[in-house]
Amino acid sequence: MNTNKNNNRNTPPNSGGNPGGNPNPNSGGTPAGKSGNIPRNPSDTHDQHDDITADRLIEAANAAYKAAVEIAETNGGPRPYPPDLMGSPMQPRILCDFTRAEIQEATDFLVRLGMLDAPKAKGRK
Repeated sequence: MNTNKNNNRNTPPNSGGNPGGNPNPNSGGTPAGKSGNIPRNPSDTHDQHDDITADRLIEAANAAYKAAVEIAETNGGPRPYPPDLMGSPMQPRILCDFTRAEIQEATDFLVRLGMLDAPKAKGRK
């Protein structure tokens, strides 16, 4: 029995103490996975309307990784940064079905996973 009737009067039961019933205060009120899109970091320099679906991100990441490996094996050098291949004479056919923004997003994903190296800043050694 609750003896303090004023405590959490407007909070629904099993809500985790947050008005509105969302148990995760950091979720922004939208259930995870509802939209199917990967949200972007607000400080990202890309257009905020370029969100791609998770499936498209995986397809682009697969293509970006294969392109980097193919070029490295062909040239006998390190794996190139996939967005740098876009529009170049060395662009593999596998990247043709993707936009530069999609390949950039996929490459960022691969870098976070540790599968590709981040590009080195120009002018630094």
